Amino acid sequence: MMKNSWLHLIAILISLYCNYAISAEFIYPAVDPNVPNGVLQDLPYRASDYKISYGENPLQFGELWLPDNTAQRGLVIFVHGGCWSNLYRLDYTRAAGTALSQLGYAVWSVEYRSTGDDGGGWPGTYDDVVTAINFSKNLSQYGVTSESISLVGHSAGGHLVALVGTEYDALEVPLDRVISLAGINRVPDYAEDTSAQPGGIMELCQNLLTDFVGVSIEEDAQIYDTIDPSNKELHPHTFLFVAELDEVVPVTQGDITGAQKIFVEGAGHSDFAHPGTPAFARLADVLLD
Repeated sequence: MMKNSWLHLIAILISLYCNYAISAEFIYPAVDPNVPNGVLQDLPYRASDYKISYGENPLQFGELWLPDNTAQRGLVIFVHGGCWSNLYRLDYTRAAGTALSQLGYAVWSVEYRSTGDDGGGWPGTYDDVVTAINFSKNLSQYGVTSESISLVGHSAGGHLVALVGTEYDALEVPLDRVISLAGINRVPDYAEDTSAQPGGIMELCQNLLTDFVGVSIEEDAQIYDTIDPSNKELHPHTFLFVAELDEVVPVTQGDITGAQKIFVEGAGHSDFAHPGTPAFARLADVLLD
């Protein structure tokens, strides 16, 4: 069954590559799963077609990729991660934006004020993401033609999109699906998880979660419940991707009633943003379904 699924996906991707006149320069070769953290910034990418401000702050902008064809498969709104911190920006998602545009999608990759930026942290970071999503209704003037919208976030971005998905009725644009890639979807559990290696990246991210909220969970557990998607009604088409070898986000973060959990064997945290990995192929499969 698994073999047939992979053969089906490969056939789809070959068809797309044949039909969409993609530059060979940006067809990403297959790589082994569990790619190292930090490798994403070194991947080649096509510069976005537009850089567009959705607010007055210099960090309130998005980069828009348009596919080479006119029959767009949909719009993907991509929210980068980085433990909610300004140590990370959207640059590591540019290869993913390039690859998704090669598959026929328009891609609106969102930058926002993070912890450490003026106005960042809770709730400013979340408010920026909501504003950027609502701004997507204006992207038709830049060449976005499809009305199908998939909201995708990675890591802390996965948390933000899952939380946005719990308020989808209040948005100015309709979401067809919400996809959290290695997202921190059970916030109090993550804050209190004792499995993190001392000095490791998960412990760092836990500390940055405290910075994002502004207080520790011991000081104010109610705020952690407020920003926790798992205790709210999710968007009806929510997909929670988890990676077997993720050193940042435990696979239990995908265990939420009302969502479809997608476990990717052998994958690591960064695989979902690397176009050459099996994990990225699984993402493409869900988008194409």
